[in-house]
Amino acid sequence: MLKMDTFFRFSLIVFFLLCNIGNAQKKASDTNASPLKTNDYKNWKTYKHQDASVQLPNYFEYGLLTNSGIQYYTAEEFDDVTIAIEVYEGNKKDLTEGFKASQKYPGATVSYKLLKPNWYVVSSNQSGTIHYEKGIIKGKNIHHLMIDYPENKKEEMDQILAKIARSFQ
Repeated sequence: MLKMDTFFRFSLIVFFLLCNIGNAQKKASDTNASPLKTNDYKNWKTYKHQDASVQLPNYFEYGLLTNSGIQYYTAEEFDDVTIAIEVYEGNKKDLTEGFKASQKYPGATVSYKLLKPNWYVVSSNQSGTIHYEKGIIKGKNIHHLMIDYPENKKEEMDQILAKIARSFQ
């Protein structure tokens, strides 16, 4: 099992956010960008990564799998929406540390946060990119879901985000 230290994890997520800021700015200027297919609720698919799983609309597919074990999910027509899952060995203390770290991104404003004994959720906005993060404990592992999307897609993402978050385990 992979256990990432807090600094590396923080650096990776900051990099993740910075990459998406450029994509969000590029797509905001593209007037031919397709809207998210939020009405297609029947066509969802379960994706697995190690012992974690999540349901996503079927237009997402497996993307990059990093050497550190983070699995990305992509949708060709929605390159400004990024979904990633990481699984690493951890306990309740690690979960709490992840919750605290997820609120300290430079320049980010936290809009929602909730910590429960076995899971947490944090949502923030950094320079027009919304970052949603959910961490849960499952056995000896922490499952970590990260979703980034431009602020101009908030209404559309709100329609599918609840189902994605509920299905994540």
